[in-house]
Amino acid sequence: MLVSGLCVNGETEKAVALFKEIIDIKTLDGDGLRNVYGIVVRGFCKEKKMEAAERFIFQMEETGIGPIIDRHCKNMNLPEALGFLDQMLGKGLKINCVIVSSILQCYCKMGMCLEELQKFKEF
Repeated sequence: MLVSGLCVNGETEKAVALFKEIIDIKTLDGDGLRNVYGIVVRGFCKEKKMEAAERFIFQMEETGIGPIIDRHCKNMNLPEALGFLDQMLGKGLKINCVIVSSILQCYCKMGMCLEELQKFKEF
């Protein structure tokens, strides 16, 4: 795989750019993405770029929050969405207005609009 070759040759930054393109065009499934993700992290570690590896992990976690919460909400699985949100907030990840909107829409569809709105006042 091209990403692996780039990492082996010390070009992990180029591998990250390629990885982001792969995500954008959705050419890999979950297992494939996890494999490429691991290759990139190991590439940074091999190059002794630990801060870059940590930053990459953090970015990928933040990128993945929205779609997971949105899917839980569309499935009306609010407890799962909120549990996942709490885990991510506990890790220090930030959420955006799209995530808050997904959760609030789910609350509204479940008839819990007004009472739950206060929880998201800070966002």
